[in-house]
Amino acid sequence: DNDPNKIGRPIGNFVVQDIQNIRQEIDEKQIRVAMIAVPADEAQMISEQLVEAGIRAILSYAPTSVSLPKEVRIEYIDPVLHLQHMTYYLPGEEES
Repeated sequence: DNDPNKIGRPIGNFVVQDIQNIRQEIDEKQIRVAMIAVPADEAQMISEQLVEAGIRAILSYAPTSVSLPKEVRIEYIDPVLHLQHMTYYLPGEEES
């Protein structure tokens, strides 16, 4: 994250890391797959940073498409669409 109020805070078993250290973390841990959940206007920049750091596959929850080198695999997930799909199969009130 780039928010100083979030950096260093624990979330479950994880700690929010500073985006400035992303290259070093990816390299040290030999990470090749990443997930992003960022605002649309940040998705391209973050994706490019990940690719420059060695990421080769990205799962994106960002509400936009990004342009990356052809050797980088990117998949998009729209959580709203998936929630709508899930609720379609819930029993209706008359079936309860």
